Amino acid sequence: MILKQITDNGRLIFLDISKGILIYLVVLGHLPSDDPLYHRYIFWFHMPVFLMISGIFLKSKFVFKTEICKKIKRLLIPYFFFSLILGTIGRSGDFIKQALGTIWGGYGNVTIYTFPYYFIVVLFGSVCLWYSINNLKVNNLCKWAIAIVLYSIFHVLSLLVPHAFLERIPWNLDMSLNALLYLMLGKYIVKKKLYNNIKWVFGSIFIVVLFYIFDYKGIYKYDFDLKYHNWTFLLDIIIPVSCMLLLFSISRLLSKIPYIRSLISYIGKGSLTVLLLHPLFIKIYQNVFSDTNLFLLSFINVLSCMFVYYLLCKNKYSRYVIGEK
Repeated sequence: MILKQITDNGRLIFLDISKGILIYLVVLGHLPSDDPLYHRYIFWFHMPVFLMISGIFLKSKFVFKTEICKKIKRLLIPYFFFSLILGTIGRSGDFIKQALGTIWGGYGNVTIYTFPYYFIVVLFGSVCLWYSINNLKVNNLCKWAIAIVLYSIFHVLSLLVPHAFLERIPWNLDMSLNALLYLMLGKYIVKKKLYNNIKWVFGSIFIVVLFYIFDYKGIYKYDFDLKYHNWTFLLDIIIPVSCMLLLFSISRLLSKIPYIRSLISYIGKGSLTVLLLHPLFIKIYQNVFSDTNLFLLSFINVLSCMFVYYLLCKNKYSRYVIGEK
């Protein structure tokens, strides 16, 4: 399965298309519904795949301080800006409580407008770990060994320590132990171009379909929720990786269609803004579009977020609050 790779200034377009599809699914998964299609199945892979795609863009040659400063600008400035504004609204104007919650992160920053923000600090923590490990003068095998050990430690903690305690760890730092492996897997998969290998692609389709059938027939119920420490050892690697390879195949096909490519890749570039703003628009639209199809409502939500993204990108100062240069 060899497809010509379309790039934008050297950046693989299909990766932005993948991010655009993923962030749409994030919004869809957060809309109120009892249908497992909108929640359970989307949660099998959406945030782990975001982590893997994030790992693809990490530089192999870097200056540690420079890269961490870039990630602070890209992730933490938007995190603090929107947390303090929207979180304060979510706490009925209690700025002090929200400020403390924002600093603590994770469970401390959960309001109706900021509940997905935990992902930003988990990503930042795992990126710091990645750069720290890659700053060590050890070979790649040792780096993989460290990541696997940290992944295993996380799962042991999840089994032995009450989730009520884990959820209150500052910045969900325990999740960063697990997320590190996703970053490394994403980088490895693209480096080896496994998405371009027909055996890997069809193998991933087989795994995804198999577990869907198992779940549908009640043979085996697989649950995954990054936020609430609902993990299954190894399967939380196998299934997200399979979903990512399938997503990459779909995205590469969509990259051949000019207008669709432009729209979805643009949404992918603004995915952080959609992550930050979509809870606000869910609240705004929940009464206005109460009878609207969830697929359409999710699309309306994403377009609303992207309109704000477009406006903020027009000004060199407002660009900073959404992590843009």
